[in-house]
Amino acid sequence: MVPVTVSCGTIEGVDWQDLSASTFTEKLAVFRLHVASNALIPSDVYAILQSDEHERATRYRRQDDRIRFVYGRAMAKAVIGKFTGQHATAIQFVSGVNNKPELAGITDFHFNLSHTANWILLAVSRSNVGIDVEKIITDFPFQDILQNSFGSEEQQYVKASANPVDAFYRLWTRKEALIKATAKGMDDDFSRIPSLDGDHITESDSIGKAGFWTVTSFSVADDYAAALAHPLAAEIPEFYTVGSGLLELC
Repeated sequence: MVPVTVSCGTIEGVDWQDLSASTFTEKLAVFRLHVASNALIPSDVYAILQSDEHERATRYRRQDDRIRFVYGRAMAKAVIGKFTGQHATAIQFVSGVNNKPELAGITDFHFNLSHTANWILLAVSRSNVGIDVEKIITDFPFQDILQNSFGSEEQQYVKASANPVDAFYRLWTRKEALIKATAKGMDDDFSRIPSLDGDHITESDSIGKAGFWTVTSFSVADDYAAALAHPLAAEIPEFYTVGSGLLELC
């Protein structure tokens, strides 16, 4: 087992740039897309997906789940295509470790998707990256999860917080983002994954990879919690809002 360092914190005052008015570079970046739960999916957006993705989309029973899947995949392909100089329809995904989506034939570019309610988030980087977003449900009964999935100090922190629900979601998204970055997947080690502010020394088997990791919370919108995880050496992330310019990326 190899010691690893995990640094947790918060990015205050995120500047979400309008993608249609911005020129992004090959840096660590986060993209957000707002979708209505009853939105219609234009044929141009569907056309970005591969045939197997069309089939997978039809298997979703809930319309809102189908919308998030289609728009999430389309956004990822459009953005990655822009970064790699390919058309969005040429971007193909394969399942990697623990079924984490990876790019077919491209080893030096990484991405991660997360979605909940009306927001879809995409993180892209030249190194491993993970992202998580959760809709904050104010009456969510998190007590059992807290006991089973958080360390003793984390439990005390949440219980002592002025807003325990917000604190729970903040720490939860940090844990999720980190194991998505390392492709470890959720298991019995979840309580060992650091999430409190500050620097932590842990063991590589608890998070899935060795190295130095940064995990940061950031604001997406009111009543949402989100976190980004990446190697310490990665750049400061840039943040973009994807709106009507999604298809313009293709």
